[in-house]
Amino acid sequence: HRRLLREEIPPLFDLEFNPSLWNSGHVRPKGRNEQILFVTLNKQGKVPSHQYIDRFEGPTTFHWQSQAKTTVASAKGQAIVNHTRDRSPVHLFVRAYKLEGGKSAPFYYCGRVTYESHSGEAPINVVFRLDDPAPSDLLA
Repeated sequence: HRRLLREEIPPLFDLEFNPSLWNSGHVRPKGRNEQILFVTLNKQGKVPSHQYIDRFEGPTTFHWQSQAKTTVASAKGQAIVNHTRDRSPVHLFVRAYKLEGGKSAPFYYCGRVTYESHSGEAPINVVFRLDDPAPSDLLA
């Protein structure tokens, strides 16, 4: 599994880094099918409204929680729930902590994930299946 800084990720998709787009947790680049999820597992120090419930439930199962305002009927909700039908692959990038050695921590690329189920509304709780097991560093 590769570890990449956020700025190194857009070129993987032949895109340029634009902080206003790439500094969010669910990126849907304009004119592209790909969706990219950025997740920091440890939410310590975040305001309660940003303490999303994101966790590995096993080496190939990931629970992801959308932003509080996202509904299933919203564009982002539909993009996630229908990504297989719409041929819109979801790529998962995860790090344990926001900082490493006082600098922004790199993300592990966990590969493509596939929607399995969802529950709730604003926020949506989604269960994804990983094609490949997650790095053991993230499962501890």
